[in-house]
Amino acid sequence: MGWLYQIWPWLVGEAQAAWRGITAIDVAAQLTILSIIGAVASFWIQHFRTIRVERTELYQRLETNSLTVFAFEAQHADVLEKYRDEELDEEKFASTDLALDKNFSGLQAHYGSMKAFVEEEYALIEDGTRTIEPSLKAEFQRFEKEWRITRKYYEQTLNLFEMATRFRRGHIIEDVVFGSWVIWFYDTLSEWSFRVHWRGGLRENYTEDLREMFNLFVEDFDPQDNGDDRKSRYFAYVGAYIKCRVIKTWLARVSEQQRDLPERRRALARILDKEKIPRVASRPRPKAAVMAARYRR
Repeated sequence: MGWLYQIWPWLVGEAQAAWRGITAIDVAAQLTILSIIGAVASFWIQHFRTIRVERTELYQRLETNSLTVFAFEAQHADVLEKYRDEELDEEKFASTDLALDKNFSGLQAHYGSMKAFVEEEYALIEDGTRTIEPSLKAEFQRFEKEWRITRKYYEQTLNLFEMATRFRRGHIIEDVVFGSWVIWFYDTLSEWSFRVHWRGGLRENYTEDLREMFNLFVEDFDPQDNGDDRKSRYFAYVGAYIKCRVIKTWLARVSEQQRDLPERRRALARILDKEKIPRVASRPRPKAAVMAARYRR
């Protein structure tokens, strides 16, 4: 709306000049001109109202489509779980018995590791450049099915990301709402299988804006980096790219709200006292050791 403030003095001057012109003519002409002005004003008010409704509907459609992705994720949770770590966990691809000894068989044993198979061999076997050993065919087919599930999961996710990015460009999504999508972007690029899919051709299906959100950080991703530092760099980069200060300062404001919790507790106490609402004593949180033992059961 900055442009409106810039032209506001001009608009005021033009309106004043128009009003002086109207008052200089007869009453009938004045009524005609005022009717025209009223009709034009009514048209623009309705126009902007329609735009606002359309933007709301577009965003609601985006949120509704995200539910489809969540349903797909829940349906294939067992498969996706081993593809979503920052680094490939070799033990997740071995049978339960073999995992204890790290004594792998099948694809892991033949290619040295699942990492080597996925990143160096799978695409070559898929395009027919290399062949798979007959004894490994069944295991290869199981992996192929799972790999295609992860591909479809990321395709659905990226379709939403592309829509969200385009809506941000079109000012359909507010800055503060888009920030909640950027954290989803970051979590996705942190998954090792996404990075393999992205480099393997997935990026070719999406717009330049979305590629800009992922290319650099996918290529330079180092699991040994400090995760908080990497996340801060990512938000700074995305915020600079789309020229959005809200995104640049997103993580800082999250931390600030967390630090303000003592003051918020005092504010809550004042509200409860004012409204005469009885307080409920909170139970102490269990110690870390107790919680860890509870989750191991």
